[in-house]
Amino acid sequence: MNYNETVKYLCSLQRFGSRPGLTRIKDVLQKLECKKLDSKVIHVAGTNGKGSTVAMIAQILKEAGYSVGVFISPYIVDFRERVQINGEYIPENEIVKITEKVVSKKVFLTFFEIMTAIAIKYFNEQKVDYIVLETGLGGRLDATNAIHSDIQAITSIELDHMEVLGDSIESIAREKAAIIEEESSVFIPNGCNAREIIENQCKKCNAELMIAKEVESEIKLKGKHQKRNAGIAVAISRHLGIREDIIQKGLNETVWPGRLEVFGNVMLDCAHNCAAIKELRDYIDSLNHKNITIVFGVLKDKDYKSMIDLFPKYNKFIFTRPPNDRALKPFMLNDRCVIIENPKEALEYAIKNTKKDELVLVTGSCYLVSVVRPLLLL
Repeated sequence: MNYNETVKYLCSLQRFGSRPGLTRIKDVLQKLECKKLDSKVIHVAGTNGKGSTVAMIAQILKEAGYSVGVFISPYIVDFRERVQINGEYIPENEIVKITEKVVSKKVFLTFFEIMTAIAIKYFNEQKVDYIVLETGLGGRLDATNAIHSDIQAITSIELDHMEVLGDSIESIAREKAAIIEEESSVFIPNGCNAREIIENQCKKCNAELMIAKEVESEIKLKGKHQKRNAGIAVAISRHLGIREDIIQKGLNETVWPGRLEVFGNVMLDCAHNCAAIKELRDYIDSLNHKNITIVFGVLKDKDYKSMIDLFPKYNKFIFTRPPNDRALKPFMLNDRCVIIENPKEALEYAIKNTKKDELVLVTGSCYLVSVVRPLLLL
């Protein structure tokens, strides 16, 4: 297969959905000779802020002179964004070559599992100093939990993916806290609403728990919530002995597409649950925009009604449909609502009907942001 055929094959595996469990991924990692890694591994779980925290940790480590492999999901810019070293996406030929190696092991894997295997094999071959892993869903049975980690971070615990993780903060926290390993170092933000559960898991594993304070200095990523995420990245970096000036440089250089990202009068944000919408609303309110047009698209398994109720005050609401099989079909919300299912047409309509000194906010799903963002780069 060539690169395009390989990506098409990989994406076709998404039709099988998620199948929580570590047996398959452990089996294939052993066959790929990746059971034990020479790299130090930092594992990041949480409801919101995982990707931003991963990005800041990786950038700081890069500034400190280390080679850093990063595994994230989903992607915003490029399919290969999921697997990168020092900000460089995995080459197309490596995707093809490693996919063939994984498939040859004849272990049936889900999409997320095979992407995890590709990432770990690539990082192992490239002999990176550090690997920073973002969990896909939960933690306990997430494919990334098949890899031994030296440091674990849990960014936030909120109600999301309740059909899989449970319908309470406590049950979700237990799933995420299951990434904690024996005698490891664990980092959580100050004010974590599941601290007791995480503390108990640390005690069981004889792991050291460290509370990360929100950073006070200015950072590149926007929003108060990013200062909490930065606090975790800073605490981990200090734990690793990295100098303060390098840490600040890393925070100043971190770029994370689709998170309060601005193009002219259009803002993109991947807020995809109620907690993230609240953070987005707080930031938007601080800007004091008089008129806001919202372009919203969401997956049908989300609490979209509550998300809509939490939006900042708006003048127009354009309901669209992200390019995903699980996307919610738009419906008439109120007399300010316009239904435009095609995201490109929805964006064009929003820009055309919003003055340049007013705000167009695109949010609700990473899948929506990923299809809209390239249009703003043209």
